[in-house]
Amino acid sequence: MEQFILRFFKASLIYLALGALGGVALAIWPASSKVFFPAITHLSLIGFITQMIIGVTYFIIPVFIKKDIYNKRWALIHFLMVNIGLVGFSLGYAMSWFTVMKVAAVIEALSVYFLTVIFMATVIKGPPVDRSKDPWFAKHCMFLVSESDKEVDKWATNFTRASMTYYLIGCTMGAMLTLDPIRFYFLRLSHAHINLLGWVGMMIVGVAYHFLPRFSGVRLNARLVKFNFQLYQVAFLGLIIMMAMVQYSDHHIFRHLRILFAVLEATSLLIFVATIWKAVKPKFCPVYR
Repeated sequence: MEQFILRFFKASLIYLALGALGGVALAIWPASSKVFFPAITHLSLIGFITQMIIGVTYFIIPVFIKKDIYNKRWALIHFLMVNIGLVGFSLGYAMSWFTVMKVAAVIEALSVYFLTVIFMATVIKGPPVDRSKDPWFAKHCMFLVSESDKEVDKWATNFTRASMTYYLIGCTMGAMLTLDPIRFYFLRLSHAHINLLGWVGMMIVGVAYHFLPRFSGVRLNARLVKFNFQLYQVAFLGLIIMMAMVQYSDHHIFRHLRILFAVLEATSLLIFVATIWKAVKPKFCPVYR
């Protein structure tokens, strides 16, 4: 595995440790939670979860499209942007260095746009590469490209595309909240849900639909996966909009619609659990055949 990918994995684990220690500190000194909770939350979400996902994405995308990352120096710059933005924001928030916090939030948002540019350039101009000819990959990772249900893979890919879109939106909203927290206060709950259920949640669902059937050799119901995607998108988009509208005006219609979309969102997640459950079994794994 290449060094620039390992950097993301190593950083992710470091932030996991820092987040865990921060959580223990908050449990011991709960009075400090108002100051340090947002910083520790971002260390866990952007540091641990997001960098782990980014590392996996840098590894997986070239495998699927059979093209290498267009410019690996760009990937290093992206790594630096993510971590400078995260550390700057967390320290700036905790120490009340508001200028540092605002600059760091902008850098963090720009890192997402830069990641999009890297993947677009890779798809368009990336040098061809066939990882199946790599002995290590052939031994350990060929299940990633083994034949599976193409219709299920299509909707799994749509989940990951939607996830990246919400990652862009969520980080942009985060920068807006940092630059002008009073004007954009009504976006706070939507921002949190976009990053958790939009970026992280949809990425996990997409990856699960793609990988777990390959691990277990189980064929999923493609129509149900398609319906799951459609319901998830409608419910989630409606939920985050209604959350913002309730914060903005608190009209009773918006509150009722928020409940409706929340129920639909929960239903879509239950459908995912029910659909993927039968693939969570040790039936057979192509790696060990």
